[in-house]
Amino acid sequence: MLDFDRQIPPRCLECHTTWLESIPDSLLGNRYRAAGAILGLTCETCHTAGGTHVVREQSIVHGVLRPAIVNPARLSRQRQLDACALCHAGIAPLRSAPFSYVPGQPLQKLFFVSALPDTGPVDVHGNQVALLAKSRCFQHSQMTCITCHDLHREQGDVAELSGRCLTCHTLQSCGLFPKYAEALRGRCVDCHMPALPSNTIIANERSGQYRVKVRTHWIKLYPELHVLPLSNHERLQ
Repeated sequence: MLDFDRQIPPRCLECHTTWLESIPDSLLGNRYRAAGAILGLTCETCHTAGGTHVVREQSIVHGVLRPAIVNPARLSRQRQLDACALCHAGIAPLRSAPFSYVPGQPLQKLFFVSALPDTGPVDVHGNQVALLAKSRCFQHSQMTCITCHDLHREQGDVAELSGRCLTCHTLQSCGLFPKYAEALRGRCVDCHMPALPSNTIIANERSGQYRVKVRTHWIKLYPELHVLPLSNHERLQ
């Protein structure tokens, strides 16, 4: 059943839209101005406001002005992670207005980052950055989110993403290689980042509750979930 009375605060929309202006209302907490709304995630989410860039380039002194566009690939590792953590680091309390974060800034300007859970269980939904930080791959390298993710296109091919693992690791280094050899190719993500049920995304159905499965970003061994490698034909089903 659809719940049209559900409140959708600005913090939710900050991760699902590029810009919405909240209208103060003592009776409703989720009124927004339709004019000027930028729905969906656009270039500005990661690169800052395009309008500011246009104004800079049209200025006669643009050569001495600071760049108005951010290239995340040129940011430090922590600032790159901060840009992704805006929407992938849980629901820490805000310390500033929604839609005020600018890529390249420390995330502490927006959130009370100390409130982010860094110990104990972390749900597979919402705080992928904390899960990644638990991974040895992350701790023993300079990898960031864009090491594996191409933000300019959709990525759903597990075999392709598993190929990113082989830029640092070899297939022969897998403990299962002596038994399965080439059948392991394209299955790194299935074994080391399995889809696990979320404890925060729960749908109520007539037959009971359904927990949405989300691929964990804690990269490690999951022997209790080990599934024998499928053939190429079975993998495509």
